[in-house]
Amino acid sequence: MRWWVLAIVAVGVGLALLFAFAGSPEEGGPVATALADLLATITGRGPRRGPRTTPDGLGVIREDPRSLADSAAVDLDGYALARALASEEGQSPAPYKVAVAWAIRNESGGRVADKVLAGHGDSQGFFARQNARYLTGAVLADGSPETAHAGKYVSTALDPHEDDVAIATAVLLGELVDPTSGATNFFNPGLQDDLYETGRSDKPADAIDSAWRARGLTPVAVEGIDDSKLRFYRHG
Repeated sequence: MRWWVLAIVAVGVGLALLFAFAGSPEEGGPVATALADLLATITGRGPRRGPRTTPDGLGVIREDPRSLADSAAVDLDGYALARALASEEGQSPAPYKVAVAWAIRNESGGRVADKVLAGHGDSQGFFARQNARYLTGAVLADGSPETAHAGKYVSTALDPHEDDVAIATAVLLGELVDPTSGATNFFNPGLQDDLYETGRSDKPADAIDSAWRARGLTPVAVEGIDDSKLRFYRHG
């Protein structure tokens, strides 16, 4: 039996045992420890799940998302969410990934693949970097093709590992309590300021914070999350 089949079975059994004993958030007890139980089943990140992919020069992965998900033996929404976790918070502690997974689930209404695959031009329907671009069809004065921002919600450029898949699966099944209290937006303020200072973004963290508050978003304090590294917002 291939190694990846064994890995899938191991993760599946672990999740099945976890979910079998989970209660409701109101009850406390089992569900209160569900996150700890899940994280205890994961050692490190585990191996990569599915095939290796590489973005093209515009930051887009030109491979069929459903075929990639099938190769990883994960449904499309779960695979899309796992890719987002690997790309946005791949090296972060698991609680950070759980919080990000919930924010993406909340924003997408559970239709994660539809949300993260959406984009402008020929980036539509593909996984990509968040700063991916697309060809507009116009030509610049120097003769080079014009490109524009593809408008991706999050990055999905990196391949997921076993921990990403396990967390994504648990969140989509609703077996973990949402630690963000309904957050839909998030960003890393320290990284944002670095991007701004090096000319890779036109907005510092404070500008994003102000813009989101003006749109009616409210900051959410998430237990165990350092808001200088990851900040969450919800509507209302």
